[in-house]
Amino acid sequence: MQSETIENYLKTIYHLSAGNSNIVNNKQLAEKLHVIPATVTEAVKLHELKPVIYEKSYGTRLTIWL
Repeated sequence: MQSETIENYLKTIYHLSAGNSNIVNNKQLAEKLHVIPATVTEAVKLHELKPVIYEKSYGTRLTIWL
């Protein structure tokens, strides 16, 4: 995945999580990024790179070090 795409996902997760429980679901991300939820599911596997924590059927949140 291109670094620009990763950056867009991280920024979107950050902005959507501000002011709530810090959890962003795939539907929210998909709507904001204008992609289908399945694309989000694949993209949030970024957790392998450690910028996000992804819990299936729950949502995604940024790790503390960001």
